[in-house]
Order: sequence, then C-alpha cells, then structure tokens
Amino acid sequence: MNITFDENIRLDRSKWLSMLGVSEEHLAKAETDEKMGAALKRLQEQMDEAEQKLIETARPAFAYSVLDRDALDVRGESLAKHLEGCDRIVISAATLGHGVDELISETQSTKIALSVVIDCGASLLAVVAADIAMERIREDLSECKAQTAGSDIGAADAKPLFMTERFSPGYGDSPLEMQEQLLELLDAERQLGITLSKGYMMSPSKSITGIMGLADHPVTGRMATCDECVLRGKCRLLKEGKRCYD
Repeated sequence: MNITFDENIRLDRSKWLSMLGVSEEHLAKAETDEKMGAALKRLQEQMDEAEQKLIETARPAFAYSVLDRDALDVRGESLAKHLEGCDRIVISAATLGHGVDELISETQSTKIALSVVIDCGASLLAVVAADIAMERIREDLSECKAQTAGSDIGAADAKPLFMTERFSPGYGDSPLEMQEQLLELLDAERQLGITLSKGYMMSPSKSITGIMGLADHPVTGRMATCDECVLRGKCRLLKEGKRCYD
C-alpha cells in the first residue's frame, strides 16, 4: 500500500540536528558566536535542500498482516512483556524505497556533507512513513477490516480492536535476527522490494518493521527499559541523559 506525505510535511529540525551531533549547547553558542552562527545557518540550508530532495525521491509504501500470537517466534523478554494480554499481533513494514538509498550514494561522491544530512533526514522520514502506516492500520482495525491469512476477520469479530505501539526487532533485548521471520511472514520482498543481508540489515536501508499486540480490550504495550536494551553500553541518548521513549 502506498503512502502519501502531507504537502506541508516538515521534518523535526531539533531531532535532525541532534542526529547530526549538534547539541543544545552548540545551538546556544551559535546565538553569540558569529562563526558558529554562520555554520549553523549553512547546515539549516542543507537540511532544507535535503528535505526537498527526500520528498521528491521517496516512494513510501507499507504492508501489514494480522496473525495469531503464536505465529511469530517471539524472542526477548521486553517484546514478550510488550505483547502481554494480546492474543493476536499485527506485523508491519514501511519503506521509503530504493531511490532514497541511491540518492544518498550519489550525493556521497559529490557532496559528502550534504550526503550525511540527507542520510539522517531519511531516517527521520522513514519514521514518519512508519507512523502514517500505523495510523492507516488503526483505521482498518477500527472498521474491523484487518486481514489475517488472507481472510477478513471483521465479520467474525464485531468487537473493537485495540493495538499497542510499534516494537521493532533489535530494540530492547529483541534480536535483530527476528527481521528474517517478520519479512518472510509479510512477503516483504514481493510486496515492498525489501531484502535482508546476512547481517540482518534491510535494503532499502530506510525501512522500518514493527510488531504490535492486538486485543479486544484496551492495551498499551510496554516499551523496553534501558536496563533491558542491548545497546545500553553505547547509547548516545543515554549518555546525554535522555531516553528514546521520552
């Protein structure tokens, strides 16, 4: 299913700057330091250029499926806790398409600095696409039109359906290896052109998968704590006193 971005879309500049290593301290100093202020202005101009190129290049699309809870080999304590109280799951994948990867690669050979800006912006745009996909899925579920194994469960289940937030493989203590099973269940190569490397990295690289719990009663899920996360020893956000779920 294709995704259409709002014509007034604007990527979160504060998150973008943070991904580029620009701290709040740098921003404060740029207000009084002429040289840093000029550098920040150039960077902001690059972000504007990158955003335009990304919107023009991206071909966002997503796919999803509703499955029984035991259809997926759930690995990791944090994911198991996230799915507590759910007898079904929704799995999804959203991508910006191969064109964005090609844009990043092409820019690397001509404008390295701009390429880095585009790369970080593309990561943010992929999250936007995944969030739009989530909303589309919620709309389907609210109308009881979610599909499982190619059939309509709406007729058999008239109760409202509730879905947790998105949980992706590699998050918390959930192994990245789960990507393989997830993409196979979604038939993602055929539907979205997403393939997986031996290191479980997706191509197109700006793709996001998700696992959500589904129930006929309100559920919120539970995101992983920092103590459960396999990245806790090298997390940049944690070093800055922040949390990815804040």
